[in-house]
Parts: sequence; C-alpha cells; structure tokens
Amino acid sequence: MKAFISYSHADYRYVERLHVHLKPLKRQNGLETWYDRDLLAGDYLDKEVMQNLEDSDIFIAMTSPDFIASDYCYSTEMKRAVDLQNSGCLRIVSIILEPCQWKDTPLAKFLVTPRDGKPISEHTSENSAFLYIADAIKNVLSDAARKSNTTEARSNIGLIETNLARDADISTRYRSKKIFSDIDRAQFRDQAFETVAHHIKNALLEIDAIDGITTRFDPFGPSSFSASIANRNISKTEHITVHSGAGSYLGDIFFSHGERQGQNTSNGSFNINFDDFEMYFDTNYFSFGGQNTTRLQANDVAEKILKDLIERSGLTYA
Repeated sequence: MKAFISYSHADYRYVERLHVHLKPLKRQNGLETWYDRDLLAGDYLDKEVMQNLEDSDIFIAMTSPDFIASDYCYSTEMKRAVDLQNSGCLRIVSIILEPCQWKDTPLAKFLVTPRDGKPISEHTSENSAFLYIADAIKNVLSDAARKSNTTEARSNIGLIETNLARDADISTRYRSKKIFSDIDRAQFRDQAFETVAHHIKNALLEIDAIDGITTRFDPFGPSSFSASIANRNISKTEHITVHSGAGSYLGDIFFSHGERQGQNTSNGSFNINFDDFEMYFDTNYFSFGGQNTTRLQANDVAEKILKDLIERSGLTYA
C-alpha cells in the first residue's frame, strides 16, 4: 500500500513527526509513503507528483491554514485526490495540524483525524495525537487490503467519472462476507489489548503534565496492566486494572477498580462480537450503568476505560 503525503512546506515539521509514527506500519504492514522530497534532481515536478498521486492508495492531507491557502496543495493535488476517491481508487485521510476552516472544504466528507478533528497543535502531547493518527491509518490499511483496486478499475477511471451519480464511492459500496475463526478472534483481542494499553499509557503521559497530577502506568504481565492517577489538588488517588481475558468468563477485555487486581473480579467488560463482515466489541449491560454499547473498536474501548479512571480521579475532558 502506498500513501501520498500532501502538505505545505510551512508544515514540514509535522511531516517529519508523521514519518516517525508511521515507521511501525512500514515495517509490519508494508506501507510506502511518497512526498515531494522524494523527487530526484532533474525530475519534472508536476509530472512526477501527479504520477505518484495516481499510483497511491491513500492520500494524506496535512491540513492547516497554509495547506488550504496553497493553490497547488488545494486546487491541484487535493482536487485530483477527491476525483480518485469518488472513483474508488484511493482513500483520503485528513490530518488536522492547526485550527483552520477544514469543515468548509471537501475534506469534511472524508476521514478526519485526530478524534473529532481536534488539531494536533491543541493537544498537550503531540505524540498522543500522532498515536491516534497512526491507528486511524492502520485501520484504513486493513480496510483497503480487503478491497479490490485492480489495474482494470484504474484504466476505466474516465468511464467511472462520467457516472459518478450512480457509482459514487465504489470502495464502500461492496463488502464480502466472512467467517471469523477462533484464531481471528484471538488475534483481534490481542491487537485490541495492545492498542488499549498504548492509548492509555500515552494519555497518562499527557495527564501527568497537569499541575498537581501524577500518573503511573504499570504493566505486570503479558495481558495485564494497571493505570493510576494521583490528584493532589483534591487529595485523591485512583487506580484501574485492565486484563485481556483469553478464556475468561468475565470478558475478552475487562477492568477492575484498584491496583493490580486479580482476574476474578470486574467492574466493566467488553466482549468480541461479529457480523458477516467485521469484528467489534460490545459492552456488557451491567458494566456501564445499564447502558449497553455495541460495535466498538479498540480506540473506543480505551476511551471508555480511560474516562472511567479520570472521572473517578476528579478530572474531566476540556
């Protein structure tokens, strides 16, 4: 899979950080990236840029006031990317770097990250924001790998574009049914637990920067960790223990209030469920005040667990 990175040179430092956080996807998922600094001396600029855009599976828009103001980024690269997305030949991912009017652009129709379009510049920890971005791109890679982007489809772009009203967003119109094995479920659970652990660990680093707050992340086994927040402002310390529940009757991922709690108690749990197309997590009815939530992914599970901890610690989201 190949990702084309479109950016304003004024935002180059964000591109450098993005490359750092995409390195695991390059190693493990075979992701390739291209941006204009990969041009060689003597290359024809426009020709090489557009050729690499046409050959890409993902278009990453590093969105900022400078990006939107750039005629080349906005009117040339992004315009062509929107055409290709509508033709089912690539996916657009918009990364919001700084506050800007992205909601008034075509990018508002596509995947926006970090969560809810909160700019990276407004996060206390940029690493936490980039972790969420990397997870979002990983999900796009997994989804794209299941879809067919054949050479024949690319050669018929002109025909497809004349029938956009009928064929809009072909990449999301069709899905193939699947049968998920026990091995698939185990891998899904293990990967989700790893994502939850990383998400909460990075969130604690961000919270630790608040005056009067001390945090601790304590992995104490291959499938268990504790997270703690000490709020000296109100003289209160709270803990949460999270387990990956392979073979446990309590759930596939479950948590307990307390530090290094055993695997025989739970204050909340998440169970793997699936339909004909994908796996996801459901919450148990008793776990969250009688509110049963369904179709959660790993980041959603992490946010629910984190919210439970920070609210008990006397904190809230800004």
